[in-house]
Amino acid sequence: MIPVCPEQLGGLPTPRTKVIIDKKGRAVSEKGEDLTKNFLIGAREVLKIARLSGITKAYLKSNSPSCGANGFTARKLKQAGIKVSWLD
Repeated sequence: MIPVCPEQLGGLPTPRTKVIIDKKGRAVSEKGEDLTKNFLIGAREVLKIARLSGITKAYLKSNSPSCGANGFTARKLKQAGIKVSWLD
């Protein structure tokens, strides 16, 4: 098991303000900042780690703009053929 945080890999701090995926598919903070670029970078980095490590299944945090069912990282992993399951 390899624990990773897509948001941290995308350059965001912990803790951070709440982020949602808006109707246009962008990651927007509750302060109105467009953080889509950070989420895309994080998703790409997680996929890179998964490929380098031979990962075939990922357990992700539900209700997250990265890891939730429609999150940036979840979509990226599924598109690459990695099986995704969610934890609460």
